[in-house]
Amino acid sequence: MNTVKKVLIILVISLCTWHYATAQYSISELREMLPLTESYPIVEYKNIANNNKDNYWRWGWMNNNDIEKLRAVRFLDMQGKIEDKNTNCWVIAGRRYRPIYNPEHQCPDIFSVQISMAYDLCREIFAVYKDNQLCDTIEVFVSGYSENVNDEIITKQYALFSKGILRIFELCPTTQDPIIFESLRKTDKITAQRKDVTYQLNVESGKFVKISETVYLPQEYDISYYGSNGTDIWNGTETKIGTITY
Repeated sequence: MNTVKKVLIILVISLCTWHYATAQYSISELREMLPLTESYPIVEYKNIANNNKDNYWRWGWMNNNDIEKLRAVRFLDMQGKIEDKNTNCWVIAGRRYRPIYNPEHQCPDIFSVQISMAYDLCREIFAVYKDNQLCDTIEVFVSGYSENVNDEIITKQYALFSKGILRIFELCPTTQDPIIFESLRKTDKITAQRKDVTYQLNVESGKFVKISETVYLPQEYDISYYGSNGTDIWNGTETKIGTITY
């Protein structure tokens, strides 16, 4: 990791640690602070410059109770098996969505919750609240980092549409052994299977309901494919096996 990046991360950690000690919010309090985002679709690109973070994006520390409910932690590996217990994570709520207009059943609030020390060490969760009660959580974005790669290693992306349709695109390693982000090198290749899963937000239950899943033949990817200049997962040219509709 270059010197400038190290300095920036240390600065962010220091500022966040100070803020964490002075201001924590419940998800209910953050709900009042965050105006609704009304610009769709919301797409999480690999290149952060392309992401449509509007002026409604707000930051705030969540209290420990909500962190535990959401399992707002980071993982050391691509498969999400090994929890990072040695790092104080920066846990924030970024946006509030209500993507479905329904006069009969008000759409639940969706909060974008980010767990990170920097963008290249990030996990993002959608937390759905209805009548101030947590109804659902779903992981929508994952990136890791290795000094030996010196770039983001992005394994999961998403797009949220105005009618409550959520699409999650993921490259799932075929090995069951955890692949530690920090152990990866520029010359590594990873065999993974692409999966595109589509969900529909149910306004009555407040849950994301899986409606389809498309899977592709596994293939080998250079580590650069996962990087910030790599192909967004939905634009891949993998060979489709088929789609299951639920």
